[in-house]
Amino acid sequence: TGFVMSSQESVLVEIHDSVMSITIQRREHLNAINYETHANLSEAFDGFADDPGLSLATITVTGMRAFCVGNDLKLRHERGNDVMPESGFGDLPGVLNLTNL
Repeated sequence: TGFVMSSQESVLVEIHDSVMSITIQRREHLNAINYETHANLSEAFDGFADDPGLSLATITVTGMRAFCVGNDLKLRHERGNDVMPESGFGDLPGVLNLTNL
């Protein structure tokens, strides 16, 4: 009863029954979040919000050195700014207001 909802390069989303498992897959960058990862997380969280059959979302990462070091500062330095979706940090602020539990 599980399936892979989305498998982007930086984020893997799997659903098993009422649980969505989100895995950040940027171990070579200590799971630092770049624009693609922000967008993929936002998409996953929107999917969670839109599915009344889901009651729990977990966030894990690949690698053992760090869970997530935050924004990808190397990329920020190269670009000269923080480029992220309008929804903010992976849309996490919007997710915290969910009521479909």
